[in-house]
Amino acid sequence: MPDFLKDYGTTQGPLGFPMKDEEAKRLEIVIKGLPKTDLYDYRTMSVPQSVTEVSPGDRSDVSWISTESPDRGREVVSARGMDNSHYLKNPIVTLGHNYQAPSIGRSIWQKRVKDGPLIGIKAKTRYHAKPDDWPKDAEGKESPWPPDKVFALVKSNVLLAKSIGFLPTKAHSADDKDYAHYKWPPNSVDTVFDEWLLLEYAACTMGMNQDCLVEAVGKGSLGMDEEFATLLGLDWALFKAPPPAPIKTIVFTSLDQIEAAMMKSVMAIDFQALATERVQAVLDLARGRI
Repeated sequence: MPDFLKDYGTTQGPLGFPMKDEEAKRLEIVIKGLPKTDLYDYRTMSVPQSVTEVSPGDRSDVSWISTESPDRGREVVSARGMDNSHYLKNPIVTLGHNYQAPSIGRSIWQKRVKDGPLIGIKAKTRYHAKPDDWPKDAEGKESPWPPDKVFALVKSNVLLAKSIGFLPTKAHSADDKDYAHYKWPPNSVDTVFDEWLLLEYAACTMGMNQDCLVEAVGKGSLGMDEEFATLLGLDWALFKAPPPAPIKTIVFTSLDQIEAAMMKSVMAIDFQALATERVQAVLDLARGRI
């Protein structure tokens, strides 16, 4: 097992991703006690444009990781119902819930926040600094450090979404009281998760403007390689610069050469023949000949 995977834990948990052995056993007990319906399956939920604060000196951001706004699945997660006790045992942040790559940071805190009409869970993510022993590439140069690239995308307002992975432990169908309380748009919510276990959260590419990313890479303000593009779930071909168009060579022609060419063309015209032909045409027309 690569050393970076040990940061996640040495046991594959009951939901398929790594965690510490003690937490895997605890989670298995919780899952066995839940109703055997799809409503209580593990799921993810994303918040696009979630980042609200960025602190370059601290290598951190503060962002919404969930809100009480209806999602595309017509579901809402109640902020008061968060149980983060499992997550706090190892608060690692991944890129796109990918456990086959190094984690990109750690979560410093997660808490319920009300900001005007918006209510949800905010979290602070601190992105890992590159360790001194990070390996070099085949040419002896420093290999790119993924957390540096991710944080550069965050600072550039390109990678702004966060996604939670959670396990519902109490839920109900949305009713008229919920619609009145939350002021949701009509017919927008089917299910409310009253209580839930936070298991993970990740930086993700939902809502990312690929055109902005390609432009930033093209200008050299952001580094991109095939491996990192794959981690982001993007097509590496987008970032390959097209070959430069061949430069057309224009042969210089002097004014004397242009005048000589024009004179040669003029001298080649048989003005006598043209005049004779024109006079004959007029005579034929006058005589009724076509």
